[in-house]
Amino acid sequence: DVRRAAAIRDASIEDVTPTLLARLGVPLSRRLPGKALAGIFEEPLASSWVDDYADVRVAPPAGRIDASEDDDAERLRAIGYID
Repeated sequence: DVRRAAAIRDASIEDVTPTLLARLGVPLSRRLPGKALAGIFEEPLASSWVDDYADVRVAPPAGRIDASEDDDAERLRAIGYID
């Protein structure tokens, strides 16, 4: 979904996390350093904002997690990442 030959200017390593979160549809915290690099994607990013992540719960994107019965899935269940 990244635009072909997209130019990225004035970006820093701090922009990686907000860019990935925005692409996944996760609200961005105003405390998060960096910015979402919206101009690199074919479709615009629909970002929303929250003051802090303390009280935010976001469901994982449907179909993106393979919750098969293996050791990795059990570890993810144990720490609450998947049901």
